Amino acid sequence: MRIFLAFPKRGSILIQDTEIWLKHVVPSLEKLGHQLVVFDRDFGTLNSGSLSSAAKQQERSAVTTDLYDAVVRANREKPLDLFFSYFHADFIDHRVISDIRDLDIPTLNFSCNNVHQFFTVRDIAPLYDFCLVPEKAALESFSEVGARAIHVQMGANPALFKRFQVPKEYLVTFIGSKYADRAVYIAELIRAGIDVRVWGPGWQDGSVRSLAGKGVSAFRDGGISRVWRGLKRRWKGRSHSQLVAQVAGPILTDDEMIATYNASSMALNFSKAIIEGTAQQYVRHIRMRDFEIPMTGAAAFLEYSAELGEYYDLETEIVSFDSPEELAAKATYYASHARELQMIAEAGYKRATTDHTWESRFKVAFDKIGLS
Repeated sequence: MRIFLAFPKRGSILIQDTEIWLKHVVPSLEKLGHQLVVFDRDFGTLNSGSLSSAAKQQERSAVTTDLYDAVVRANREKPLDLFFSYFHADFIDHRVISDIRDLDIPTLNFSCNNVHQFFTVRDIAPLYDFCLVPEKAALESFSEVGARAIHVQMGANPALFKRFQVPKEYLVTFIGSKYADRAVYIAELIRAGIDVRVWGPGWQDGSVRSLAGKGVSAFRDGGISRVWRGLKRRWKGRSHSQLVAQVAGPILTDDEMIATYNASSMALNFSKAIIEGTAQQYVRHIRMRDFEIPMTGAAAFLEYSAELGEYYDLETEIVSFDSPEELAAKATYYASHARELQMIAEAGYKRATTDHTWESRFKVAFDKIGLS
């Protein structure tokens, strides 16, 4: 197919130097043999909260005009078979979706985090021919507004999240923002004596910069056991955030993130998301990181969610946990059972690279909408 692709570059508004979505989606679609026309405009600022109301409206109008002109131009050069976007309602003037459909181009929108942030796509979802939805629990919301949703889970690109033959420098790692109750879990690992490191937005304070830089931990040198015992004595009685700040590093680039996973024996991911408008009410769902981590050869330690067992055996292909105490207990066990841990990492790698690629997800999606 000839596909017009309008995806953001970034997976998070907090991370500037990344093109993670394009690195996942573009090669996966091209590997399937599709010809792509990629919308060459960064519209991520519309989701950042950094623009005034007037500036946001101006940017939104400009994005809409540029988008429609690019679609018309591409369709004139050679007819398009699909318009495939990753849009929130704030990204574009809504009428442009109908204008594109009037060109006899089928339209498909992808969105994630729909369980707790459905409001971001509520107004535009019914305008598309199809909506690609990773979360089963969100399908009813799409149906209620008259949108035609198809359920296809998240995936990953094994050509991007590669496994390298490198030494394991870190026992337990987490890469991602300080969000929800993640600090509670990391602090529990620290109190249990587990050597854990974190990188990402929100974790650091002034003391961290003496311990980490460019994603490289300061605990590499000799005498690590003595240093670790001393730090544990210092950390008794400290708050979760204070504890975690001591083992936190900065935001990583895409390449640094992949290299860090490769250097990790156990890599964590969390499933909880805060329901908008609440302080501490959570929902759980699968995230893209659940498929990225195993592809790098790290043993994936994933917080339990209802759908997780549909994609992995929860104890032989990944390790699941449902509380800080369970995570600490399992990390402690596998820290001294390296052979068992390696078997889990290998099984997870095989499952993810075989069954959970974006290439396979797009095959399913296009079959479901009748555009193989």
